[in-house]
Amino acid sequence: MTLTNFPNGISSFGVPILGGAGGTGLVAFKKVYFVDKQYGNDGNSGLSVDDHSFRTIQKALDVVRDSDSIIVLPSTTYDEQLTTGMAAGHPTAVPNAPAGQGRYVTLMGASNTKWAYDSPSIYNASGDTACLVVNSPGFRVSGFRFIGDSGSPICIYAPIGQAAATAGTSFSAGVQIDNNFFNGSVDNCTGITMQAVMYFHIFDNLFDYFPTATSPAIANASGGFSTYPRGYIQGNVFSNCAGCIVAPYASTLISNNMLMDSHVNPITKGIVLTGGNSNTVTLNHLGGAAYGSTMYVGATGDNWIGNLTSDKTATNILDEVPWTSGSPAT
Repeated sequence: MTLTNFPNGISSFGVPILGGAGGTGLVAFKKVYFVDKQYGNDGNSGLSVDDHSFRTIQKALDVVRDSDSIIVLPSTTYDEQLTTGMAAGHPTAVPNAPAGQGRYVTLMGASNTKWAYDSPSIYNASGDTACLVVNSPGFRVSGFRFIGDSGSPICIYAPIGQAAATAGTSFSAGVQIDNNFFNGSVDNCTGITMQAVMYFHIFDNLFDYFPTATSPAIANASGGFSTYPRGYIQGNVFSNCAGCIVAPYASTLISNNMLMDSHVNPITKGIVLTGGNSNTVTLNHLGGAAYGSTMYVGATGDNWIGNLTSDKTATNILDEVPWTSGSPAT
């Protein structure tokens, strides 16, 4: 089969990522389910590639338990509105989540390289909310191409309804979204929208063509908590995005991201953290020419330092070099 985005190529920490013997699908720590739109069937077990894979991603999401994995093979576009199961409750109360309510699940697209053009594509023309809604904690989503559509104007939505993992509710704490390609495609589409999720990780994604600043690549949703506590946004690239990172983060590290001020959709809102507090924003390439204005807005108690900017006349810029030394206006 094709290579995957597991840390060590076609293995995960030395364990081969292959279908289990006899269709058991036992790989690494728990079960691995395979999805192949071209050759799969939802009546199969899903536990190996050859003649056993599922046809739809939703079928796999309906059967996973704690720490299972789903590998989606590249094929034609997966036109599905995907929803994970609700939170199963606190691990001490529910040692192993019921089928379809799995926590700490890996949902991974098989491809040869990061942002590969042959990565499995997910969009949903007939939906009404998002291509993928993550309701359960600890999900990892990696290796896909998400295409925004007027039917599903959010590519990935991660809601949270309360401060603890209560059974039968939305609680997507600990979500990790990495190595995906997000294409806005239509106006008023966001790449990732979160509802005050704690411990989130957004790593090494490419966001392209989000043309509306009020619908940025990474956005805030109303409800949940007032701020986003303790998250990480690192190593992402924003190209042709009028809005890039706009949310009231708190105690979040935003580093090593590249915001490109493209000619198609010039940046209007680059990093805007209004309403948040105590973030660290460092080592980012800040596109646009208006550091310290509505384009870059810090939150209370932030530490912005060592970012690269072209706005040499702004406040908190080191003399004669294009590096920031302090926070922009809050």
